[in-house]
Amino acid sequence: MLPRRVELIGAWMVALLASAVASAQQQSAPPTSGGNAADHYRAAFDSAGLGGANGLITEDERNFLIDEVADPQCPSRLDTDWQRRADELMGRLGPVWGELGSGARAPQCDWGLDRSQGFAMLLPHLAPGRQVSGLLLARAQRMMETGERDAAVESLQNLFHIADHASADHILISSLVGGAVCLRAIAGTQNFIDLGVATQEQAAALLQTVDSLGASDPFDFADALRGESDSVAAEVSKPDFPKTLAELVGDDQAAAKRLEGMPPDEVQAQFGRCGEVYERMALAMEEPDPAKARAAVGIIEAEIESSDDSLMKLVMPAVSKALEGKLSVDAELKELRATLAALASGASTAASMANAAVLYQQAGQAAASIGEDRQNTLELVRMLAAMAPEEELAQARQVAQRYERSVLNTLEQAATTPRVRFDPVVAGQTPNLGLLVLPQVRAAVRLVLAEAIAEAAKAPTVTDEELRQRSVFVARRLALALRVAAHIASDRSLNRSMWSASLVQEAVAACEVALERHALDSKGKADVLGALRTNPATDPLGIQESAEADRAALALRGLARDSRGALGVGKDSATSRQRAQAAVGSIAVARARMEKLRGLDSEQLLVLALMNDATPETMKALAEAGQLANPADLLTPEAIAAARASVGEAIAKDTLFADGESDVARSTVASALAGARLFEFAAAQASVREQIERLRKQLEAK
Repeated sequence: MLPRRVELIGAWMVALLASAVASAQQQSAPPTSGGNAADHYRAAFDSAGLGGANGLITEDERNFLIDEVADPQCPSRLDTDWQRRADELMGRLGPVWGELGSGARAPQCDWGLDRSQGFAMLLPHLAPGRQVSGLLLARAQRMMETGERDAAVESLQNLFHIADHASADHILISSLVGGAVCLRAIAGTQNFIDLGVATQEQAAALLQTVDSLGASDPFDFADALRGESDSVAAEVSKPDFPKTLAELVGDDQAAAKRLEGMPPDEVQAQFGRCGEVYERMALAMEEPDPAKARAAVGIIEAEIESSDDSLMKLVMPAVSKALEGKLSVDAELKELRATLAALASGASTAASMANAAVLYQQAGQAAASIGEDRQNTLELVRMLAAMAPEEELAQARQVAQRYERSVLNTLEQAATTPRVRFDPVVAGQTPNLGLLVLPQVRAAVRLVLAEAIAEAAKAPTVTDEELRQRSVFVARRLALALRVAAHIASDRSLNRSMWSASLVQEAVAACEVALERHALDSKGKADVLGALRTNPATDPLGIQESAEADRAALALRGLARDSRGALGVGKDSATSRQRAQAAVGSIAVARARMEKLRGLDSEQLLVLALMNDATPETMKALAEAGQLANPADLLTPEAIAAARASVGEAIAKDTLFADGESDVARSTVASALAGARLFEFAAAQASVREQIERLRKQLEAK
């Protein structure tokens, strides 16, 4: 409702999202029970120790659940003691889950907000809700991991119902929170689908719940704007309204001066015109065509900006951001409905919808859990091959055998799962999942390669059967490593192309060791050759398509009118925004920096943009440089060298920064130089192509 509130939207969304999300856990039938959901949520806060009373768990235990158990990337997940602790705490919180489930089933959620307070209306349920959301997410994650699939579906249904509750206040922030909760529910549902275990019945139940939200403005953005209008009218009618105006103006001396001599009737008139503008905004929210909705909101905001109504500028919310949030939720719900409908009808099978990235993550986590000493042994064997001491070779075999089920078998299952998608489907998720998972996947592949090398390094076999068995053993692992590399590269991205290059190079080296040790018979060679051919000969890393995919992603994230700002969104969005804001510093500094960015060509701008913390200013300047350049056009060694040198020179001379910008800004852009290595995949492509061709000839040799 107020600019002050708009600035706090991120924190408030997380907080009420938490409160709303919190009820999604225990039971998930459609809302049929009586009562007020808010009463159950308050009871849940108290039981969790968030309402000022002693709770069922300590603060340290709560942090453990929120920071570790709710995080699917936590490397401790495979530890049995860790699992026992998590499950014991989950059981202890039974009353919390019960209250949250009852709240989700309640037909209404009324927090008893005092609307007479107008702009000063308090929302005291938000802070404890933020904590409860973390607890609830922790429980949802454990349900997925322990195979409680029906309970997981019920929790997801609850989460959708709670998203509906969260938007019931007829305040814009509430609708934004409802949409944010829905995105979290969509993310959880997509995670469940990615597992490839959803039955038709489960998909049908989820589809029914999603459909219950409605297809047109499911989180009541239009009604929320009308509610905001009512709040403005109530505020204007208060006798102490001039004092409220002073608080709104704050340190803005120019605004204070404009308001000083304004007659009371003009104050009333300006706020009276707000009602008309709010209604136009509400109608824009109801417009089903996104392009028309954006155009309508753009016209309204332009009129507000050019208007002489000083008070309107103070009061009116940033509706374009709210609209983009609404459109994002609408689009994600539409895609999810289509997926669930296909599963529910049998048009698609659960297996066909499984995401290999989930399995790669599991294999990577298992490999990451191996102790440091054993990791060193595996690396020693992989690097020294037959020169490694027999004791190290034997230990490497033992380690690999212990992790065969969790690493080797899981990698094989992942490599044969057709669909692989590391980047998120849902807007609110972490966009760089591959950056977190792929290093662990490489550790898993290295374990497999070390085992193959350790087996190949054994003394020469005596019988044909021994040779056959050793060949089967070694070929299985070498072929798997090559298939994994090709599979990861098939999810087009320059980042994944580079990881694929690393895997191919290490697999080729292991294959050559096996050939030198005569560890592959003719069938073994044929198996490895077949896996090698899964990498296209002309573009083994899929670089051209990856470059085009990244170009499209840059356009989507940099040019779309959304409120996310930097390329980093979802889990790390707050950090990314903080870094971007620190780099910008102030409006004046941002404008100065924009002028300097305009002096860079598109290649230089892309070097800056293709990093995790690319700021909106960089993206805007890239767009204004003309046409978003295609990274595929920048792959020549000359272009790479020129781009890196020119950006490095600009940074060295401090020409990218205005005086007074922070060290964070310099370190952020300095990291762009490291990011510029992404352009070196041209050389990597040539190297991998050469290695593949060399190995192909060796395998085909008689």
